[in-house]
Amino acid sequence: MIALEVNSSISLAGDPTNTNMGPASMESDGEGGIRKLASRCRDLFDDCLTQGANWDAEVSAKFETERCDTGEVPAELATESRDTGVVLARLETHQRRFHVWSSGLKVFSVSRASLDALLRPASNTVIMNMVVLLLKVLEENLSLGM
Repeated sequence: MIALEVNSSISLAGDPTNTNMGPASMESDGEGGIRKLASRCRDLFDDCLTQGANWDAEVSAKFETERCDTGEVPAELATESRDTGVVLARLETHQRRFHVWSSGLKVFSVSRASLDALLRPASNTVIMNMVVLLLKVLEENLSLGM
């Protein structure tokens, strides 16, 4: 049997004690709230990968300089170079997954078939708030990666 544990400190729109999770009080309220958050996440993925690639190029340059100057590469520099490649590969994988998710749910669509439009009815506010919360967590984590 699988148990699902829910963090009771997270308040959703259907909760009368909720003061900050309803769509009307979100920073990205109104039309396209999910789309706006997802767009920021998409941009942060791009920024992280660009910054990571630049940093990887610097590490690679140090790697080559050390190898040319001394004939050896310090172990910590070799590890740093390898770890950077692994992190960038994982980030690219997550970016692709985000793209598949956002495309499949029509997150960036401006039509009535968009995820924002589908979740707008009052019966879907809990789901909308969960998606918004997940996007905010992703946005925060990508921001920390910068």
